[in-house]
Amino acid sequence: MKLLMEVLRVWNRETFGMVDLNIENCVKELNEIENLWAADL
Repeated sequence: MKLLMEVLRVWNRETFGMVDLNIENCVKELNEIENLWAADL
């Protein structure tokens, strides 16, 4: 059972650990695109 718990912790960290960072990067990129688009108008 302990081995399963450790494997699941690693999987969870690798799969979902960087979600906040990924969301933050996507929001920054979208803001940059919107700013470029607004500047062209």
